[in-house]
Parts: sequence; structure tokens; C-alpha cells
Amino acid sequence: MCGQVRYESDSEILRAYHCHCRDCQKLSGTGHLSLLAISEENFELTGSLKYFEKSGDSGNKVSLGFCPNCGSNILGKPQQLPGVIAIAAGSLDDTSLFVPAMELFTDSAPSWDLFNDQTQKFPGLPV
Repeated sequence: MCGQVRYESDSEILRAYHCHCRDCQKLSGTGHLSLLAISEENFELTGSLKYFEKSGDSGNKVSLGFCPNCGSNILGKPQQLPGVIAIAAGSLDDTSLFVPAMELFTDSAPSWDLFNDQTQKFPGLPV
């Protein structure tokens, strides 16, 4: 939000999804968090992030990266997927790059959070 942290990448989008887990609800302040999973290999960050590490529903740890100045959610690094980062879609300069294909943890979604008719649905993590 403040511009202190910037990033760019030419990595292929591995997965574009909405996550309805309780942690993502708390992180986003609404019914889900929209994310793009990409390879960390071609990801360049300008500025620095403050990280918060926690255990997810799977029991695996995830490091959540925030702007230390304004607190904007930028990315997550899931322990169970080394070399992959999940970028918060709301942090993109060009939000048209985000085209969700799936929704995760739909069993945790609040009744008022509507699903996209065109996405694949998973009650938890896809296997």
C-alpha cells in the first residue's frame, strides 16, 4: 500500500485460488484470501518484509510476509511447498493477472462468502 515493498517476477503462475481457511479469513478480514502460487526462483523483492511464522491447518508451518511500514499482506511461504511462494492477489499492480481456478477449504467458508461458479471446489487442501 505504501510502496516501500515492491516485487516483480516472470515466473509462470502455478495456481490461482481463493483460500477460505480460518487463517486466511483472519488475514484478509473477510471470507477468503486470493492468492497466486509461483516459483520463488524468478521472484525479486525490493525492500524488506517482516515475517510471521505459524502452523497451518495441515500442521505445516507457513511464513507470512508483510510490509513492515504499512502492514500490507504481500506473500506466504508454505513449508510443505519449498521453492513456492503464494502472493496476495490484492498486492498485484495488475490485478487482471489473477484468474482464480480453484477454491480451497470451502468447508470453512462463511455462509455470506459467495463462491465463483467457474472454480473447482475443495473442502480442504487438494490431494
